[in-house]
Amino acid sequence: MKKRIVSSLGLATLVSVSLVAPASAALVFDFAADFSNTNGNPNGVWSYGYKPIVDGKPTGTFLPLNTPLDIGGAGMAWCYNNYGDGGGLVWKNQMNYGQYNISPGHVSLEGDPGYTTTARWTAPSNGYIDLAVAFGGSGAARYIMLSDTLLAEGSTDWYSYNNPNVYMNIGDTIDVTAYGAPASGNTQTDITISLTAVPEPTTLLSTLALVSSGLLLRRRTKALR
Repeated sequence: MKKRIVSSLGLATLVSVSLVAPASAALVFDFAADFSNTNGNPNGVWSYGYKPIVDGKPTGTFLPLNTPLDIGGAGMAWCYNNYGDGGGLVWKNQMNYGQYNISPGHVSLEGDPGYTTTARWTAPSNGYIDLAVAFGGSGAARYIMLSDTLLAEGSTDWYSYNNPNVYMNIGDTIDVTAYGAPASGNTQTDITISLTAVPEPTTLLSTLALVSSGLLLRRRTKALR
């Protein structure tokens, strides 16, 4: 009897350890590699849009770009209605040479005067992210937000941001915006997000309760024999 009880407790311990261990390896999301104007908007975890200026900052409600287009065979893009109707422009340089200060294979957020363009990443699960953003190529202002919280802003020709181990709930968003350049606002924007998912606490507690109930039932069954 004693040996069996120890075995049951050992099982509970093993289950508890497995529950608190990392749920999975990190998933890596790359803005440029994942970019597409043929998979719809949103495109998986990525959305392409713009945010109206409020008190001089792009903090208005996120509005999705609604028109896919081709930039003269040189790049695939999203814009709002017809380009020039407001909103923004996001496009990927598909040529093997640089265009408008955008390197081959990279993506531009258009920050021309009067325009804002926002890349949004939406967390597909609870977890910790490592966020890395690099800008270049224009004098557009840059604005990074986690949901409604400002993470960083800058206005230089090159600006980078790194923030490791940020906890996010499922549905939380990272918004990266370029806006308000005095002239050409093509802004090369590189975003890499590594997500390590974690199980919800309620799931852990429910599973532990189930294991405990099973052990208790087993002991009661033995007592009746």
